[in-house]
Amino acid sequence: MPEQSIVRKSGALGERTMAKDRFGNPHAPGLPYAHGAYIRSSKDDHVKLRHAWRFIEQRAREKGLSDVYNLSGLERRFEASPDDAELLDDELAPALMIDRLDALALDHLLRDEHRRALAAEVDGADQQIAGQ
Repeated sequence: MPEQSIVRKSGALGERTMAKDRFGNPHAPGLPYAHGAYIRSSKDDHVKLRHAWRFIEQRAREKGLSDVYNLSGLERRFEASPDDAELLDDELAPALMIDRLDALALDHLLRDEHRRALAAEVDGADQQIAGQ
């Protein structure tokens, strides 16, 4: 695999390093990879995750947690008591709890009228997922 090239830029926070992928695309700010034609931004990345979480939630509901496998190579888990351990996977937990998290977040945020635009963005992302 070709070596990653490094571009150094000075900024308000000092010197930053921005790598490029093997195709010459600059990594997205704060991420170790470049965005592309399908995942163009962090918003697209979040839409993709929410879409995947729906599949994970469905499989867990229909077949149980023991039939949910993370084959991404990005296993990020916190080991806990046997009663709680299954729910601490960072893909499984949001898949099972996203509706509750959204409800709590919107309840909190919509108390401030200036934050109502966020609710429209979340709703728009959910509608985009449903339309795929």
